[in-house]
Amino acid sequence: MEGHRSAQAERTLLYYDIVHGFDDSAIYYHEKEAIELKAKGREIHLQIKAFAEDPTRTVLSFPPMHPQLRSQVYLSSKKLDLFTHCELVADSEEKRISVYKEERVDDFSDEVQKFLKDDTRGELSFPTSLTTKERSKLHDLAKELGLYSVSIGEGRKSTFVLGRQG
Repeated sequence: MEGHRSAQAERTLLYYDIVHGFDDSAIYYHEKEAIELKAKGREIHLQIKAFAEDPTRTVLSFPPMHPQLRSQVYLSSKKLDLFTHCELVADSEEKRISVYKEERVDDFSDEVQKFLKDDTRGELSFPTSLTTKERSKLHDLAKELGLYSVSIGEGRKSTFVLGRQG
């Protein structure tokens, strides 16, 4: 039918609009949803900007949200040199996203220090939510401290483990 777009075309237009500066010139088939998402996208961008300028806050967490809004969180954070982390909500397919001013590896340093002082513990496990970059930095840290490091499992359910050598 002329004048009607497929649902995929609508999502593509909406995504392009949210990601590339909220171009108000596009006409949407699902105009109400598009307007609501654009408004929420602007609100998210302002929240992230305020978070970046607030020296007292280190993390900004968002509840599960529309995938296009998660993209807005990621892109707004990237523009402000912030880090994002997305994880599945327990017993759900929904994803929660958080924004950090620094990579979370520093958050784990206290745990590693406690582990090193406690001779009764052979291994230290980390959350499955680690990013590839965080795992890489922890592998480097393990090598530096004379520990072994391994990822157990596959994909998103992989657990990162540090342990004492022999």
